[in-house]
Amino acid sequence: MAIVILGILVVVISRQRGVAQTNPVDLLVSKKGYLFAFLSSIFQAGGLIFSKLGLGSYSAISGTQIRIFFAILLFAAQALLTGQSHHVFELALKERKVMRFMVLGAIFGPFLGVTLSLFALQNTTAGTASTLMAMNPILIIPLSILILKQRVRPMEILGAIVAVSGAALFFLL
Repeated sequence: MAIVILGILVVVISRQRGVAQTNPVDLLVSKKGYLFAFLSSIFQAGGLIFSKLGLGSYSAISGTQIRIFFAILLFAAQALLTGQSHHVFELALKERKVMRFMVLGAIFGPFLGVTLSLFALQNTTAGTASTLMAMNPILIIPLSILILKQRVRPMEILGAIVAVSGAALFFLL
């Protein structure tokens, strides 16, 4: 775990050096992003374990559909309770660029990513599947460069490699 945290710290510190010369609000937004990313990791780990328990020999595709069905219900309730239903149910449908990228994100994330993660859980241990799925920090680097045109520093690449290596060691030892 220390190696994973070290890798993450390398990336965060490298990013903050680039942000430090800009607006202090940007730094606050970054810290908020780190918090949400950390919470996301916790909930995704829980989701993997509960999915592994529930899946058994059940169809991984059907398992994905069940997860998405309940997620849609919860998202709809959240939108209604937080007053965002206008954005979710009306404005988003009118924004072509938003919809195009969100549909692509849905294809790559919940459709292919989640379905394949359930196949992985079904065919190996949760730790092994989780370790392989933790390669996101490395795999996102070329996509960030090619699609988002982001400049990635060598220290960020090193931090991603260290973090993924730490995750691998966590489950191999």
